[in-house]
Amino acid sequence: MKIEQLKQAMEIYRTKSINKAAHNLFIAQSTLSSSMQALEKEFGREIFVRTQKGVETTAFGTEFIHLCAKMLDTYHEMQALAEESKMKMNRQKFHISVHYLDFAIRLFYEFYNSHKHLNADFQYHECSRSCVIDHIADGISELGVLTLPSLRKTHWLELIHANGSEYFTLSVEEPKILVGTKNPIAQKEDDGIYMKELAENSMILYEEEGELFQSINRSIIEKYQIKNYIRLNGRGSLKEMLKETDGYHLGTFNERAYAKYHYDDCIKVYRLLDEDRHHYEIGYIKKIGVPLSELGESYVCMLRELLQEDPKQV
Repeated sequence: MKIEQLKQAMEIYRTKSINKAAHNLFIAQSTLSSSMQALEKEFGREIFVRTQKGVETTAFGTEFIHLCAKMLDTYHEMQALAEESKMKMNRQKFHISVHYLDFAIRLFYEFYNSHKHLNADFQYHECSRSCVIDHIADGISELGVLTLPSLRKTHWLELIHANGSEYFTLSVEEPKILVGTKNPIAQKEDDGIYMKELAENSMILYEEEGELFQSINRSIIEKYQIKNYIRLNGRGSLKEMLKETDGYHLGTFNERAYAKYHYDDCIKVYRLLDEDRHHYEIGYIKKIGVPLSELGESYVCMLRELLQEDPKQV
């Protein structure tokens, strides 16, 4: 018994005519008759009989057609399952994990809009640095984007490598001070500031997971002799805290990126003028020896063009 024979039997039952069924199936009437005879011989029972009203089913044939419909339904479900599985196997995906970068999510919106015709699986995870590293190690994301301070660089490079990933620098950034416009410090007319001018204000830090990154925060606190600080764990809460308090944030602020993706009118940005100041790097990580997908390469290319005056410089 073949699936084609079941389909033929169902068409004969529907049309009550071998001639009409053969026409609808685009086969010769003799071919269809031979196929049904072979099917009846296989089961040793008649399925159809000719009557004055046309071709009708025998008692056995009625039960046979009932089971035949069920079998064809199951067969179609199996076909759909196989097709869905093929689509999943062939479907492109792009999963990215990012350490609290306002421009990165907005670039992702643009990236999605220019690639949505692919019907790919897009995911954007926003999380701490250690979480970004874990996501790449665990295969949750293929690409991780993060900012890293020059402080203890050897250690965080070792951590990335120990987790089976490799790091690529996209840009080197001078440290910037961000304050809300309600803060009296925001009245400064020049674009630079010394840390001593912020002695009475609270530094706003991102809460970090993992001893290494916690120790980097402690190193910043010690280096600049910070008395008061507030810990947050989200990009959105940073903006609100800056707007509503006298706090300030020490971090990155790539001017090229935010010339395209405006940051916030209620937040001012100053260069840190202290001597012997540390710097930051914006970079990406991926698994060692595993090439990025076409989508991953495309996003990195867009990042590089966004952050670098000369995209070939790093």
